[in-house]
Amino acid sequence: MIDRSGCAAKKHGTVNAYSNFDCRCPDAREDYNLYERLRRRGQSHIQRVDGDEVQMRLRALGVMGHSLEDIAEEIGWFPTNLYTMRHGKHPQVLFRTYQTIYDVYLRRQHVFGGSTRTQRFSVRKGWLPPAAVNSIYRFLSGADVRLCSPEQQMVLSIAKARGVDLSPLIKRMYPNAVNLGKLRGAA
Repeated sequence: MIDRSGCAAKKHGTVNAYSNFDCRCPDAREDYNLYERLRRRGQSHIQRVDGDEVQMRLRALGVMGHSLEDIAEEIGWFPTNLYTMRHGKHPQVLFRTYQTIYDVYLRRQHVFGGSTRTQRFSVRKGWLPPAAVNSIYRFLSGADVRLCSPEQQMVLSIAKARGVDLSPLIKRMYPNAVNLGKLRGAA
């Protein structure tokens, strides 16, 4: 957790916060220096990652009762930024953003947030809890994990969105069904 007590800016921790909001926190200064160094070299490409994982982790925190306002206050962002990420408006996010959300997720995933309104909203939307999200990403990384039906559907939709071949995933999810199909074909 970064100490932001000496910084009077409204927004923290990004190049935009450094340039437009006069944030002088160490992470904002580091991001700004990296951005300027890359820009001077003509390499304005900052590392970006898939935004689906950030979206799912924010939704899982909602199922645990963590409001976006509480999360935004903890990390020094505006809640509207988190809202757009949670609702899939960012197909890709900066690696630093991913890392920040992941750190918050790790700290809060096993603790009830206290907002029953957020929890009811998230459950009504059918969003998955943190345990299911963890299982999905362990499965996608190659671990041998048993998934329930909603988790399987989410894995397939993530893989399809990433353009991954679905047949190996389906074989891993339903090994008995594949074997049963082979046996029926041989009979």
